[in-house]
Amino acid sequence: MKNTVLGRFAGTFLLLTILTGIFAQVTSVRQLGFMLYLVEMACQVGYTVMFYQILRNVNGPIAQLALALGLVGCTVKLMSRLFYLAPLLIIGNVGGFEAEQQAGLAQLALALNSYGAGIALPFFGFGALLNGYLAFRSGFLPRALGVLSMIGGAGWLTFLNPSLGLRLFPLVVGVALLGSVSWILWLLIGGVRAGDSFDRNS
Repeated sequence: MKNTVLGRFAGTFLLLTILTGIFAQVTSVRQLGFMLYLVEMACQVGYTVMFYQILRNVNGPIAQLALALGLVGCTVKLMSRLFYLAPLLIIGNVGGFEAEQQAGLAQLALALNSYGAGIALPFFGFGALLNGYLAFRSGFLPRALGVLSMIGGAGWLTFLNPSLGLRLFPLVVGVALLGSVSWILWLLIGGVRAGDSFDRNS
């Protein structure tokens, strides 16, 4: 795959991950939200793999570890989305429970969805730290992008302590969004230049 195409795929997948995640959270139609979450996770897997392809020749073992951590995070987050859909299966369909009890079960399911997504964040954090380090060391990617990735990754690691992560969430999301937007712009607009090499063996 040509470097230009690889970089643009990575940027596109990252952009779609952000957009579908935002729309999934704000929609009031749960079936649509679940569909958007599935698209979000497919795109997140896509850019995780693309970033591995971009960075693997900087340091193969570290890139593989970042890939594995990212994919584990995606798996955990995807499984948590089953609880997002669960209220549709609970309300009116669980025999032997009063309406108030069914509502309580539905709220529990939504809480588990949130906790499951939170569990995934440290995996993404470790992966972002490693990818940021590789980007910083690569010689063909802007070092500032590597630094932003490492800072964003450190932010997600605050969710190793969920209460701390929730308190810092607005700041962490802001930094992570800044880093993601910077990557997207560089990959889609300013990151394709003659002489750039994602594959040192090419």
